[in-house]
Amino acid sequence: MVATVLETAVDARLSLAGSQWCFAKFMNQSTVETIRNDEVVCGHVDPEIEGDAAGRELNRFIILMDIDVPLLEALLPKMGMTLDTGVYESDTSLSSMAVLADLGATTHSYPETWITRAIFRGGVSTMPVSVELHCVATQESDEASPTFTPAAMEYIYGFPGTTFTVAGTSYEPANFAFVIDRNLVFDWNASRYITGVGRGKRNTLLAVSTPYVSAKKSVYWNNKTLLTGNDVKLTLTNGYDTIQFRMEKAKLNPKAPSIEDTTTPIRLPLTWEARRQVDPASDAFTITIAAVP
Repeated sequence: MVATVLETAVDARLSLAGSQWCFAKFMNQSTVETIRNDEVVCGHVDPEIEGDAAGRELNRFIILMDIDVPLLEALLPKMGMTLDTGVYESDTSLSSMAVLADLGATTHSYPETWITRAIFRGGVSTMPVSVELHCVATQESDEASPTFTPAAMEYIYGFPGTTFTVAGTSYEPANFAFVIDRNLVFDWNASRYITGVGRGKRNTLLAVSTPYVSAKKSVYWNNKTLLTGNDVKLTLTNGYDTIQFRMEKAKLNPKAPSIEDTTTPIRLPLTWEARRQVDPASDAFTITIAAVP
């Protein structure tokens, strides 16, 4: 008996928007719907093969990656953001990208892919700050001659050195999640594949956990019923560049702290929802990348 040589992930490759990137996970959820009427009675306990038809092709996957500056510069425009004088501003644009996933036996090609949700995460641990991309693609095919062009790489981001401020006052973050949920709308019409995509109601959140101490308790009490919003900033650094997530008119979704056990510090969960303002004009959220002076 000869053992089969297996395909392992060590040689896998991933290309987004024309460049090959390092990644941690590629979780493929693609499938094809089956059209069938389970209420049909045909005089037998087992379903007949003629009662099935092929339905919509649902091409979906989740990608987990450590962030660096080149990756954000490539992907932020695909998340509905536009670069304006060094600042990525939230807008209503729709832009797709090509994705290639080399799975060893074959390369899966998704030529038209949209990022529907992006979740940035970081916290006290030995893991880098990461982004989780939820993607939807029109079609999936077997790419016979894929091209992978390695992207420029820069240093990743750990959590140490992260700062968090509300209306200029600093708080100590233990972890964070910044979520851009675009709620894109897709249409298939009479096709197996997606024929149209449109904008949905965008939800953007910044969730941060901080110690609940007397000197800083006012962030909860002053904001739990505040309707005018506050200027909230979370800034990452890797010693070379900073990445700042900002909501100028953030509204707190208040949740009082809990006591979990005798050894866990009491922490205040702060979840901020992005709001825009018409006059004076302010974006719902921005992301700024800047070199460390």
